[in-house]
Amino acid sequence: CVFSLMEGKLIRYAPAAANVAFVSGRHKRYVALIAGMTEGLLSLPYAPHLTSALDKKGWSTVQVQLSSSYTGYGISNLDQDAAELDSLLTCLLSEHGYDQGGVLLGHSTGANIVTRYMQQRRRKQKQKQAGSTEAVAAAGAGAAAGSLQPGPVLPLCPQVLGTVLHAPVSDREMLAMWDGTAALQERAKAMLAGGQGEEICCRFWPADGAPVTARRFLAWANRLGDDDMYSSDLSDAEL
Repeated sequence: CVFSLMEGKLIRYAPAAANVAFVSGRHKRYVALIAGMTEGLLSLPYAPHLTSALDKKGWSTVQVQLSSSYTGYGISNLDQDAAELDSLLTCLLSEHGYDQGGVLLGHSTGANIVTRYMQQRRRKQKQKQAGSTEAVAAAGAGAAAGSLQPGPVLPLCPQVLGTVLHAPVSDREMLAMWDGTAALQERAKAMLAGGQGEEICCRFWPADGAPVTARRFLAWANRLGDDDMYSSDLSDAEL
């Protein structure tokens, strides 16, 4: 067999059937591997070697499966991916005791997922800070009035120690080399304008023929579309 044996435990971190992760190691800090388009558990060929090396350094490895893994990428989106990744990190902390934080390693389109997760995380943290400031102000007013009430309880926020964007790609520049892109863009635009953005627009034959919604195809193909994060023609401001 050309594949290495990997040992660990399979955990479910959210209700959807696809929401499982494979955890190797007993260390309380981890590196989460978020694979790219068409990929999932055991897809990254270096995962066994990286897992062995990380274990010697005191790190566990978490291979992530999302709803967008394997052939699910065409009917998902980055916001859903980020939400599922957040559920995983919260589950690792609250239910499995991985309380020393983790590093997120995104491969290929997985780099987009990590980037979107960190964008959402930053927005949530700002919202929490704003809410805490308002709560403190309200508590001060309440104390002055003699009726101090407890403030809101903030949800768990798993610690992210760092991120690795491994081989990020431009789907738009890849699609520019495919003869069928222009016609499919027009079809997808018409479907989106007609309220059919979540309907299947095509099958993605440059890869594995997975079904793709009109909205997801435009996220890949349009300049500054939702997935257009690493194209070579983007300015520093656009990046």
